[in-house]
Amino acid sequence: MNRRVFRFSTRLKNSGVSEARQHIIYGVTNDSRRTSETDALIRSVCRSVGGDDADGLYKFLTDDRVDHNYIYINYGIRPNNLFEMKRNFYKSFMERLRL
Repeated sequence: MNRRVFRFSTRLKNSGVSEARQHIIYGVTNDSRRTSETDALIRSVCRSVGGDDADGLYKFLTDDRVDHNYIYINYGIRPNNLFEMKRNFYKSFMERLRL
């Protein structure tokens, strides 16, 4: 599998998440050296915005080797739903970090 790289999202920007904040959140969620407290926060936000689909959202956000197709095949989350959850995650995570 190819690794995903950070891509600025205009949709997220239109939702109030600047490019700088998107980059910070992407970096935090994809950092393999993140602390257990940070990981717990990521999981908590995934649960609050993803509900039953929290595991798939967590995998998508924290593993840069997977893409939306992998998530659809393995977790059954449609791409539109996944990207909506991602948008909600970024907004909620940003608020919790007070960025």
